[in-house]
Amino acid sequence: MDNKQKPFDSSSRSNFNLLIGHNSLILLARQFSAPNLVLPWIVASIGAPHLLAALILPLFKAGSFFSQLLAGAIVSAFRQRKWIVIILIFVIGCLLLLVSTVIMRLSLVWVFILFPVITLVMGFSKGIAVVASQDVNAKSIPKEQMGKLLSLVNSLGGFLTLCVAALTHFLGRHPESMPSHLTHIWMGAAFYATAGLLLIPFQETESPITVTTTSKFDLREDFKLIMKAPWFIRFMKMRVLFLSVTLALPFYAIHATTLHNNSASNLSVFIFATALGALVSTPVWGPLLKQGLKANLSLSAAMAAIAGIYCVSIEFVPRWQTPYMHAPAFFLIMLANKGLSISTTLFLQENLPKNNRPRYLGLNGAIIGVIGIAGAFLIGLAAQMTHISIGLMVLIALNIVAGLFAFFFLKP
Repeated sequence: MDNKQKPFDSSSRSNFNLLIGHNSLILLARQFSAPNLVLPWIVASIGAPHLLAALILPLFKAGSFFSQLLAGAIVSAFRQRKWIVIILIFVIGCLLLLVSTVIMRLSLVWVFILFPVITLVMGFSKGIAVVASQDVNAKSIPKEQMGKLLSLVNSLGGFLTLCVAALTHFLGRHPESMPSHLTHIWMGAAFYATAGLLLIPFQETESPITVTTTSKFDLREDFKLIMKAPWFIRFMKMRVLFLSVTLALPFYAIHATTLHNNSASNLSVFIFATALGALVSTPVWGPLLKQGLKANLSLSAAMAAIAGIYCVSIEFVPRWQTPYMHAPAFFLIMLANKGLSISTTLFLQENLPKNNRPRYLGLNGAIIGVIGIAGAFLIGLAAQMTHISIGLMVLIALNIVAGLFAFFFLKP
């Protein structure tokens, strides 16, 4: 892709400001339609099986991963890549409206049939939109301004999420102001639409159209490659165990629906908590990165286990069964997720061989995606057949095993 940059003139400043607004609204939209919290909460709250709610996040991630295998060829076929971003975020917004229609108008049988398909398409659209957006940013914003852009987006997007979540929480106390638990999906669709409109006046330098073939994904050859890298095999074992951290939040959402009513007000409390966890993750984890992968992952697993134990304990202490008392678990599991993501991303950037990096990442994504869906299915099935607390206990046990593995088997 063409990453030629323009000088930072008045046009670039205008583009810079538009990107701040656009990306901040995208961050806001993702928080209010999150596949790890909002969608599982809504699915569980209408009485759909826990199994379906548990599968939403891994299906979304699978769709996003596999779309990125094709994204290079798709993005390279357009001169102005901003239109890919605009079209796809409008598609995601329309899919969110379709979700609300399915929930309001159709039976649970149709929800069970259609929801996985809609989730996969949403993940697929998001994956390509992310690649196209990264290309637009890279060729439009000077490298020395990129760090400032990302910092401002994270700060502004996080602050807006906290403000809107607080507002919807207090408005949601009055049913006449916010009558439906689907309010957040509608807001997510509106934020996506606004973000798309904001990108239309963006002045993008045209890129040459190139014919790009997607890289061949040969499982046999890729497995031969990683068998020659024992460190990567250990890393993959660790990543599989740490799925107990990345897959945990939907189960927390399901658990919350069993203790609190499904009002928009209650859901806003948990959106606020996860947004706060994401916002403080950089200042919390940044200084800890120098401690190495082993220390960071051990701490991430410990945070997840503590959050899970706290969730289960709420079952036995009636006075804790309020959204405010439940919220710290959501904050802590989001902080653990961010620590895991930042640490593993940095580790791979520093250790993967440049010439085979796509093959390692492709195999990593494929394995984690398949095992993630299988793991969510099994834990969700256990929760469905028994009680959601059993699912949480399984995750806690896996958190502890993951932490011990990281502590004893990973090099500092």
